[in-house]
This record gives sequence, structure tokens and C-alpha cells, in this order.
Amino acid sequence: MDLKYKFTEHEVQKIKSQLEQDVIKKASQTAFVFAVLFSVYGVMSTGIITKYDSHVTMWSNSWPRILFNGIPFVLLGLFLRNRRASGQMKAFIWAILQPLIFVGACCVHVWPLMFAGNLEIYKYFHAANMFVITFGFIFVAPNRTVLIIHLASYTLAFLAPLLYLTHGSNDLSSMIVNDYICMTLGAAVAATFTYDLKEKIAFMDAQIKSTLTPFVGNTLATAIYNDKLDSLNNKKAFGLILSMDLRSYTHFIHTTPKDVSSNFMKEYHFLVSTTVGKYNGFIHKTTGDGHLISFGLMDESADLSDIQEIRSEVVEAEYRKAKILAENAVRMFDDLIIKYEKLKFRYDISERLTIGAALAAGPIEIQIQGDENYRQEVNIEGDTIARSSRLEAYTKFLVTRVKTPGSMLIISPEVVDDLGSEVHSRTWYLKDDEVPVRDFPDLKKVFYRSWASDSNQSEKKVS
Repeated sequence: MDLKYKFTEHEVQKIKSQLEQDVIKKASQTAFVFAVLFSVYGVMSTGIITKYDSHVTMWSNSWPRILFNGIPFVLLGLFLRNRRASGQMKAFIWAILQPLIFVGACCVHVWPLMFAGNLEIYKYFHAANMFVITFGFIFVAPNRTVLIIHLASYTLAFLAPLLYLTHGSNDLSSMIVNDYICMTLGAAVAATFTYDLKEKIAFMDAQIKSTLTPFVGNTLATAIYNDKLDSLNNKKAFGLILSMDLRSYTHFIHTTPKDVSSNFMKEYHFLVSTTVGKYNGFIHKTTGDGHLISFGLMDESADLSDIQEIRSEVVEAEYRKAKILAENAVRMFDDLIIKYEKLKFRYDISERLTIGAALAAGPIEIQIQGDENYRQEVNIEGDTIARSSRLEAYTKFLVTRVKTPGSMLIISPEVVDDLGSEVHSRTWYLKDDEVPVRDFPDLKKVFYRSWASDSNQSEKKVS
């Protein structure tokens, strides 16, 4: 089953890039392993080589292998870890350089002795050579393009010169060709199967995560999927909280035919979900007609505030983030109201079914609650949530004072400071003899935006 069609081209390229990085990581590990093996092999192979050339010493057999094999493999491994080079370029370079460095090992005494007529010496090294070649294929398991380049490099740099050296012995040439073809093709098939399996698993992982993300958000999905839920627990982050509720919902349910109210609320919840998602918000809780929505809280971002050299840039970035989040939240509500009024018109809703909402900003704490062996949930706490909830309830009082017939959004003062000049709001000053905002008696003014029940009459500018 091909899962690629379920992802955008950008998502497919991202997954393939991750697979490519895995290939590069394994290629780098292979290079370091070969650096050690080929350096040590100078000691291990001396006894065999001296049977054909008594002048060879352990030193004369070791230092060329360290110089032409060990060091180049180390440099190749380090290059593959260089983050500035592209993954594709590193894969191609590995596919070509590893065979060339390997051939360098063959040229230390062994191939020169074969050129001098000592063809039998190769039989001592044949098994080790085939292991080195096939190990790189199977362990690294690159994609088909890199695999073909790797195989072609070994064929041209290793097999072709070796057949030239052994052309005087048909039996030896036949053994080399047969073993090379069987083992390299077998290893190539195994490598292709391994890469295809890793690719399938990667796309299945991405599909599972993408299925989970709409329910719990990207940050929580990543924490769950990477088994790093503890890193999310007790995390404090800046965010905006939008509390939202339908006014006259109970009366609407009791006075409207059940099939109509059920279908209307189903479309309403779909409308809230799609509109919030469009503006990168996250719905934490839905209770009947009420929603608790956050902006910026469930986004993944690194904390760089402790880096002195870029602290001013971090502060500026946080300011821009707060401004963008505030504007997105207000525009989301604007967009929602327009679509909501159209939905009411389509269902011919005559009741005064409006939306009351409030937006507050500040630090919020994320907590993982419950028993991990039974059921856990993500809870958010903080003064910001309480302020948003109390201001949302305050819309019930404020609509009677400003005599607006439609929906209302109250904006807490700290959010207004982050809004751009193009996002207008009205100011309501709380008098001493008026009903205060519950639990926030020191709040002496709030900002609000209101809409008429007819979407065509929605206020475009609020002063």
C-alpha cells in the first residue's frame, strides 16, 4: 500500500530527507569502523604477505594502510557528519569514495604481488574483501540511485582491475566474477528491501502522527510519539486563551426540532474546528456549546533566552510572536462570526443564538494528570485561563449595557497592547458601582468587539 499520496510534496520530501540522514549516519559509522579495521589489518595480514615477499615487515605493511585507508576513512566519516553539506551530495560522495579507499588497501602489497605473478595470494583476501563490500551495502542500505552508483564504483574501481590482474588464471577469474555477482547482487537486493521497509515504516509513522495531531496538537503528538511526555509536563509557555460559548443555547435546543438542532450543532463544531485550525489555534476542550481554545501554547519552539549573545533578538522575536498570535486570534473570531451568521441563515435560525467570547494572554502551565497505567490527560492552568473564563461570562452583562443584538468578543487589556492598529476595538470602563469582573475586581476597563446578528451588518471597524 502506497502511503505517499496521503502527504503533500513537502511532507514527502521531509520524510525522504529524514531517511537520507539515516543513511548518512550509517555510512559515517561504517567509515569509522573501516578506519579501525583497515589500520589493524596491517598487523594481521603481515604473516600472509611475507610468504610471498620476505622483505615486507609489520611496519612497512601497517603505515601505508593507516595513511591511505585509516586516515581517509576517518576523514570521510567526519565529512559525512558535516551539517553544512547537503545529504544527497554526502550520499553520492560516500558511494564513490568508499570503494576508492578500499581499493587503496588492495594496492598495499597485495595487487603489486599479483601483478608480479603471485595470483594465489588473492585467495587469502577474497573472503574479507567480499565481506567489506557487502557489509557496506546491507548496513547502510541507501536508496536505489546511491546504491547503483556504489555498485558501479566497486565494479569499475575494484572488479575491473582485479580481472585484469587474474586474466592468466581462468579458475581464479571465474571464482571472483561468480562470487562478486552473487554476493553483491544479493546484498543489493537486501539493501533495497531494507530501504523500502524503512521508507514504509517512516510513512506509516508520519501517518499515525498526522492522525493523532488534530486531536492533541503537534507539540503533544510529538511528545507522545517520541516518548518524551515528561518533557511536556509542568512546562510553562506564553499563550492566548479564547473562551467561547453560545448564548441561548439551552433555549435553542428545547425549541428546535432535534434533527435540525443536531445537524446545526454538528456543522457548528466543524466550523469552529476548521476556522481555529486555519489560524493555528488549538481546541483544548469542547463542552456542548463551549470551547476553550489556545494560540501559541501548543506550538513547538526552542527556549533561547539564556543565550546572552542573541537575547535582544529573542526578545524581539517573542514580541513579534505575541503580536501575530493576538492578530490571528481576533481575525479567527472575525472569520468565525461571518461564517456562523451564514450557517444560521442557511438553517433559518430565528432565535438570538449568538456567541460570547473573551481573549486573554499570559503565561500558562501545561500539566500531565492521571495514572499512566489507566488514563492521562493534558491540563492547562494559570491566571490567564481564569481571566479569559471570567471575561467570557462578563459578556452576558456587557451586551445589555452596550445594547448589541449580536455576538461579542471581550479582549483583555494585555492583548490589546499586542494588536496592530488595523484591529479596532471599543473600550468599556467599569464604574465603581457596576458589576465587576468576577475574581478580577482590579480590572477597570475591557475592550470589546461586537457584531450584528446578520452577517451583512457585521461591524467592519470598531473604535
